[in-house]
Amino acid sequence: NSAGNDFHLQGTSPCIGVAEGGDDMGALPFEIVPRTPGDLVVTGTTPTTISLAWTDNSTVETSCEVHRRLSVGFTPRYVVQEGDVWTYFKGRSEPSGGTLDWTAPGFSDASWSSGPTGIGYGDGDDATVLSDMQNSYTTVYARRVFDVADASGITTLELLVDFDDGFVAFLNGVEIARQNAGPAGTYPAFSSLASVDHEAGVPLAVEVPVTGLLTSGLNVLAVQGLNVLASSSDLSLVPELRTID
Repeated sequence: NSAGNDFHLQGTSPCIGVAEGGDDMGALPFEIVPRTPGDLVVTGTTPTTISLAWTDNSTVETSCEVHRRLSVGFTPRYVVQEGDVWTYFKGRSEPSGGTLDWTAPGFSDASWSSGPTGIGYGDGDDATVLSDMQNSYTTVYARRVFDVADASGITTLELLVDFDDGFVAFLNGVEIARQNAGPAGTYPAFSSLASVDHEAGVPLAVEVPVTGLLTSGLNVLAVQGLNVLASSSDLSLVPELRTID
């Protein structure tokens, strides 16, 4: 509803708002379903875009304002989707001699294995199972080449990553997101560990400005997945990329 008065937010985040009547209104990531919350401030900007802001009334935080642009009224187009076939490299060594060459479009991954996402083990929901990872290696590297007919009309993409326990993501060789994988701009070695444990189940959503980064023709999304321990009982990596404008 572009008028901005008929949305209920569901999801999880450090910022949790409570609508009138006690309805739980999660922050990021979230889905839109019909509802009429009482304390949500919605401002329409275009027929397909709205801005959202609300206040956190929890006992943990005194206030929290969240602004988020959403595309409403059409189905986002996935350029990379769960179930797509990726190439992947088991992290027993560096995939490109300790450089980030493996994240770039021109890198040859002809010797890598391939399989659909999700990639991982231990949860019973992985399409590509790394049955030899536990107590053997702690990282996995994955690449997905995708084609964009015309990049000129795309200014922002949304990266969605369902993961266990950490990851670093790159678009055409440039870092675009990371979680539980050290400071931005640093390169985790093949033997690295995720900084904390994280269970998969709710994808992390990150808006990625892509003007000047996304190209017409072939592009590559590259992701390094990290486990919290070599002995960990599971690992999950499910990256997706979609248009939101």
